[in-house]
Amino acid sequence: GCSDYSDTSLPLKNFVDTPRANRVGEHGIELLWDTSLKGKFDIQIKFNHNEWTEPGRFISNEKRINWDDVPSGERSYRIRSCDDSLTNCSEWSAESNKVSIPLWIHDVQVDGSSTRLEWGPIIGADYYDISIKYNNNDWTLPGRFTSNTHYIAWDNVEAGVRSYKIRSCTGVIGNAVCSGWSEPTKDYTTVGLPSSTPALKITAIERTFINKSERITWQFASPPSTSLTTTLFVIKPGSSDMIELASVSNSGAGVHDFAFEQPGRYRFFAQACGTFNSTQVMCSERWSTEKQIEVLNSEFTPEQTKTELTWQQIAGAKSYIIETASCANQCDMSALDWSTLKTLNSSQLQFAIPGEDGRHYRIKVCFSDGVCTSGSYVAKGKPKKQIIYIHTDLLGSPVAESVGT
Repeated sequence: GCSDYSDTSLPLKNFVDTPRANRVGEHGIELLWDTSLKGKFDIQIKFNHNEWTEPGRFISNEKRINWDDVPSGERSYRIRSCDDSLTNCSEWSAESNKVSIPLWIHDVQVDGSSTRLEWGPIIGADYYDISIKYNNNDWTLPGRFTSNTHYIAWDNVEAGVRSYKIRSCTGVIGNAVCSGWSEPTKDYTTVGLPSSTPALKITAIERTFINKSERITWQFASPPSTSLTTTLFVIKPGSSDMIELASVSNSGAGVHDFAFEQPGRYRFFAQACGTFNSTQVMCSERWSTEKQIEVLNSEFTPEQTKTELTWQQIAGAKSYIIETASCANQCDMSALDWSTLKTLNSSQLQFAIPGEDGRHYRIKVCFSDGVCTSGSYVAKGKPKKQIIYIHTDLLGSPVAESVGT
């Protein structure tokens, strides 16, 4: 004998018409389809050039489905009808029309001093350009913050209120074709260090010469009540990248010797960060600590002989300050006790010195705006080689002549 027949399965025929996808507002999608069948509808999505999503991930009991706040990118859909257990299903429908959501930042996460932005990738984009509005400042310049993936993250973000906007670009930075900017996000607030935290200050010379090193120091105006780590940053001329140079822990004073390798204006910043509530990092604001150093497009290389100091004319110089210090040998020049020997006007490019052993010299260049460089150490000239020629005069007596080289 035989058992009763099982329930009739759905025919392996596509009874679902091709779905229609529509954009709703800026970031919403509505998907509609027609069919005479009832039951559950299994929806697959193809995002950009990716494969179809796994079956069973998106289900609807109606002949429509809506998504709000959809990340940017291009999507198409297909549908099949199934029983309640998704065991017996029809064939997949034909692929729907493609619908595109314009580029926008759909997720902003702020945790202490860390911030992460995320957006859906756009077909054909080589990179994404992000602009930030910080407090009441203008939007940051294009090309300053970029990413070649679908997110960007920052750590040690200083306190303040920020909003963000984004655009997609094809090509290389500086020579790319870019979309229009997205609508700005809402404002997001980053909590900083307590207002009672002492100010952080950078100390450095204001003007220097190319290929010269200068000492940059930074420290708190007074000891903070909490142990903090301070960090020195620089933005080089012609760049928008802020580069980390050095850090000091336990609220200590920082010292960094920086070599200036190109002319222009260097911008230095300092920031303090600390851990609160065991895990949350909070940081001070960097921009208020800015210290600028102008680097002249010339070297300053004074020299010393046994009898004088000499140096080249510096454009815009008003005076030259000659300083001296004593040291016999193996000297740490920066640690010597320097005193002013003479101040000369800009037309004087040499200075007679006594032939004392153990004396060292350095020269500061001062300009009409009252700004002076740090002292440039004077290099002691090497003695010239002497070539001696011996010959006889008309009377046959030997004569010696020397020629310097």
